[in-house]
Amino acid sequence: MSIARTVPKVIGGSALAGIGLSLGRDIYKSSKKSSGYILLIAIFIAAMWLYVQSWTWIFRNYRSVLGQIFARVFSVFTLIIGLALTSVAVLFLAIGISDSFIDQESMAPLFLYSSAYWVSENLVLPCYNFVAGLADWEGVDQIMTPPNDLTFADKFVISSTLATLVLFSILGIYRGISQRRRRTLAWEAEEHNLKFMTDIGLREVSNNQFVDQDNNRYRFEKEYANMIELFPIGRRNRRAYIEFDEHGKFQSWSGIVKI
Repeated sequence: MSIARTVPKVIGGSALAGIGLSLGRDIYKSSKKSSGYILLIAIFIAAMWLYVQSWTWIFRNYRSVLGQIFARVFSVFTLIIGLALTSVAVLFLAIGISDSFIDQESMAPLFLYSSAYWVSENLVLPCYNFVAGLADWEGVDQIMTPPNDLTFADKFVISSTLATLVLFSILGIYRGISQRRRRTLAWEAEEHNLKFMTDIGLREVSNNQFVDQDNNRYRFEKEYANMIELFPIGRRNRRAYIEFDEHGKFQSWSGIVKI
């Protein structure tokens, strides 16, 4: 464990892998009792997560140009997969709700579908046909079926699916943009911490173990809200502390002190 890098990541909120692992274990344990339903729920959650996370990966910042290119190219593929899986999952959910609660013969208007149809006809369709003309593709006359040609149930299924996809994409984009500052601060803290450890003569020699300039060996003991505690190996009733600020930047080194 590199404390110079780990502390800023935890402070910045990017070290959350344990949550996903914990969720996976909980789903696995529950699936022993009702495997069919749990599996469907797990697939639905995984699809939504992949779709939202792909947007997040696309819109957040990266440390290097190469990393940025790789991450965003990779995210396009995961976005396509997430979009397909989420669309199918939400579509089936909407169909289930429609079959259970909506009159299948009703031709009543639905504002959400009418709005989506207007956007598709007046914004999406012209843009697509313009690009199609430049790329020598075949243009299309319409993207969505006119509202008067569909039942209320069909309009509900289509519009709710589209609305969910749009909301999830907005959520992912927002998460990606909102993470930029935290990630930048975490990278700055990492660089600061590495320099700080060099200046005080403390270096990591193995996992959770460190050596200072006087060849005292330490073991990582605890992490507090604003402090790291190191245990000097072979020195009873002694500790050493590194204090850090709200961004995870190391501020002071106590050296070996008596407790």
